[in-house]
Amino acid sequence: TSDEIAENFARLRDAGERLKRRPIGEVLDVLGTVLEHWRDPNSVWRRDLEDRLPAATGFTAPLVREGLQRALDDWTGDALRELAIRELGPIDALDSASRRRISGFDTTAVLLAGSIPMPSLLALIAPLAVRSPVLAKAASRDPLTAHLVAQSIAEADAELGRCIRVVDFAAANEDCTRALLTADCICATGSDATIATVQSQVRPPRRLVVDGHRLSIAAVVPPESAERRIELAERLAVDIALWDQLGCLSPIAVFAVDPEPAHAAALAEAIAAALANAEENWPRGSIDASTAHEIAQQ
Repeated sequence: TSDEIAENFARLRDAGERLKRRPIGEVLDVLGTVLEHWRDPNSVWRRDLEDRLPAATGFTAPLVREGLQRALDDWTGDALRELAIRELGPIDALDSASRRRISGFDTTAVLLAGSIPMPSLLALIAPLAVRSPVLAKAASRDPLTAHLVAQSIAEADAELGRCIRVVDFAAANEDCTRALLTADCICATGSDATIATVQSQVRPPRRLVVDGHRLSIAAVVPPESAERRIELAERLAVDIALWDQLGCLSPIAVFAVDPEPAHAAALAEAIAAALANAEENWPRGSIDASTAHEIAQQ
């Protein structure tokens, strides 16, 4: 209910006061440990998500395993620290009394969307990395990832775990939506219609960060060499097939740039063969009629 969301924000503000007193390097270390757990195919969190996500989202189990392995392989604690340094500067200086401490908003609301787990994982840890407590609305198509991420953070560090809460409510629940949008910062993902609705309700001084509808295409020069053609086709097939072509980076079309007609035709045949192999390795799951129509129309 909206009252419960308000109570969550009150608890998060209290927890956030303690969070802001923690060295940012220490917080990054905890989040790095969380990422290492998610990278490990044998961790309880990774196994739980792999086991339960297919039933919740319609993805097949082989596709979920492959998608998570490819996506999370480079999500290391070191990579997170390097990102923080690149964006914010030297970690030691961030807590220095001689300069302004880097801290996020007192509260951040995260509205999750879609059925692919990695964006949810990133959206939840990013505010915590700058010491902003998070209240997240789980995505309707993926009711699992946000809850499991929050639990994994709490297991790694109980105090940091008190700085993240996850709620579930229908998108049509206007009272809950309004309550969630009272956060100091709102990070929203979803369709353009969803983003427009959120934008209409958020006013300064609240900060709004949005990610609306996206699509990707591939532009290639068809190679003359059969070996290079097969290699390119296999790489394109991976990008197309993973997550059932629902990812922001999943090409919806491949355009041949200044092609030799014979080379373009040969590449098309190679892509078809590579996609057939991908279907054997990572079978396509169930897609609802409206999503299938959108893919076909694009």
